[in-house]
Amino acid sequence: MREGRFTAPLWWALAASAVPVVACALLALAWVDVGYSPWAIALDVLLVFPVVLGSALVARWHWQPWIAGTCLAALFVAGSAYKVAMMGAPLAPADAAAALELLQVLPGWRLVMALAAAVAWTGLLLLSLWPRNAARAAWLALPLLWTGLLMALPAPLPRLLHSLDGADAPQGSARLHAQGSIVYMLRAGAEYREEMAEVPTRGQVRAALTALGIQETTPAQASWTATRSIHVVLLESLWDARQLGAYRFSSPPMDPRFIAAWEAGGRSAVLSPVLGGATANAEFEFLCAMPALRASVAFDGALRNPVPCLPRILRDAGYGTVAIHPHVAGFWNRDVAYPLLGFAHYRPLGSFAMDDMDGMFLADASTFRQVVEWDAATQGGARFIWLVSLGSHYPYARDRNARPDLVQVTPSAPVLQDYANATRYTTAAFMDYVESVLTRQPDALIVAFGDHAPVLGTAPDPFAASGIDAGDAAGMVRLSTTPLLVIDGRNGVVDMGQLPLNQLAPRMLALLGEGHPVLPQAPWVRAPGTIGDERLFLNHLLHRKRDGSWQDCSGAAGSACDTVRKTRESLVTVRDDLIRGHQYALHLLGVRHTGPTRMEIARTFAPCMLEVKAWGPQQTAAGVPFNAQPDGHSAFWFSLREARGTPRLRFGDQEAPFTIAGKVASAGFASVPAQPGDYPITWICDDGNEGRIGDFRVLPATTP
Repeated sequence: MREGRFTAPLWWALAASAVPVVACALLALAWVDVGYSPWAIALDVLLVFPVVLGSALVARWHWQPWIAGTCLAALFVAGSAYKVAMMGAPLAPADAAAALELLQVLPGWRLVMALAAAVAWTGLLLLSLWPRNAARAAWLALPLLWTGLLMALPAPLPRLLHSLDGADAPQGSARLHAQGSIVYMLRAGAEYREEMAEVPTRGQVRAALTALGIQETTPAQASWTATRSIHVVLLESLWDARQLGAYRFSSPPMDPRFIAAWEAGGRSAVLSPVLGGATANAEFEFLCAMPALRASVAFDGALRNPVPCLPRILRDAGYGTVAIHPHVAGFWNRDVAYPLLGFAHYRPLGSFAMDDMDGMFLADASTFRQVVEWDAATQGGARFIWLVSLGSHYPYARDRNARPDLVQVTPSAPVLQDYANATRYTTAAFMDYVESVLTRQPDALIVAFGDHAPVLGTAPDPFAASGIDAGDAAGMVRLSTTPLLVIDGRNGVVDMGQLPLNQLAPRMLALLGEGHPVLPQAPWVRAPGTIGDERLFLNHLLHRKRDGSWQDCSGAAGSACDTVRKTRESLVTVRDDLIRGHQYALHLLGVRHTGPTRMEIARTFAPCMLEVKAWGPQQTAAGVPFNAQPDGHSAFWFSLREARGTPRLRFGDQEAPFTIAGKVASAGFASVPAQPGDYPITWICDDGNEGRIGDFRVLPATTP
């Protein structure tokens, strides 16, 4: 290629890289108040440029490099800023797995929009790299080689930047501001691969146990027997919205009974490792008394060994161990992770009657009622019940006929109002559950906590409006802190103080009395203010000082921060050894390993089915569209009693997917039969399950 033919695409690509990146950076600042430094913008332009240059060199049309630059800037620059505004952290490689999980919980039009956006982005990026001819296609090697270089191990750019900023490296959104979205992604990916590359050696595990002061574990006394059932409920997205000082609530966003019990227990609280999502990380911390992974979910690949977590040690002590979650069994890989933790039984979506829906989720009132009925009907001894609720899950949809608004929010904030009402109904359903359990089991130990603070949107952003800043220690602690309620049977509510979530299980076990089962990895958990008072949140290492306040140790020097870093490193070493290593810790501590657990998954109902109460339209004239939609399709509507899985609608010899939102559904067809007659309407599933709905009548064309 002659020099002139190369320099033109070069300058064209530079412009097509810089303009979209700068535009998206300005949009992020104006839209969600997330800023990028000039150096960060320059780095993003530099890292986008080789891909855009490849597009310019192969381009059939002049606008192709502009499409490439816009696609990349929208994903990395605007996308990272939006995720910071919604969930406190920029985009990271681990979000790819989280995105697949997210698609399973998005209802109706949100799912359609998400899929359409993903397909449109992919299509546009591929179009931007469409070569003019076969000879030009060779230039596609440039973006491919550049992408491979950035993803290679060891990743050169992250290592270079780490060597430049060392211990003072900015964390979380501060790193995004300082070094840009693509560098953040690269560094997060390199840190994750580095974290997962090796398993601890025996010497490293021995040193970590010594640093934590963990000695050989004393097992439960032989005289100790499982007599008191334990009910632990993870309340989805439960957080005290009354902290949002910019807003007024017409009535409390939690049930008055819950508030009274919570205040009687000193407003106890846990500090969650996550914000807005990744519930399974909160599950892991509680159940295993170990810190969650830094940038991914332990259940989703890192957990490979049977581990002495709470279900296992309680099962060995004579408890029936049951996990309950009214959702798809494999969500967050729970059907694989739960038996590794020691659960013997799992009751997922297929064990629930979907008789009362809030959006696409079973309402908590129905969830708790069905659990009480099942527990009462099958009780045969002390149980450890682990229940993960869903009624207050984003986007906080509700059946407003059954559950009208009880809380009004001023000034207007629609997402916050939906959230406040969701938690009001969730906590009411939970307190009904508590009363039912204590009526039958007055000595039961009941624990409930929120897994993380909620997603509240950006228009407006209630956190920012209320001065809660995810960039300082005080703001991070407020976002990390969720309510904790512990009811010790007849003894009533217990004040547990404020503690990191991975310290809750051993303190809960202590309430069972002398000789109680113990978690072998948890003797490091002691009184507040001693070793272990650390919380990794949004990639910031927080340390609780002796006066009760919290300090951000990310990049900070000093003996206290040095100690908490070493504590964190030791905990991570023990965790990695247990969940994916050689489990030297068990041998060093003299812990008898019981091996894998065979877990029974309850499947009372078919995984895919449909039960229709009413439907329509039920007739039309030959060739005449019915219930016409904007895209020209004719659509059926359905009122449902129940729906599971992904059934399809068969209309004559045509098939179409259902769009299901709670108790209503629809399906559209491009054509209407031209011949009069009765055409069967049926639903079908991939597993062969099917059912008849009725007949659709097509009248002669001359029929009025």
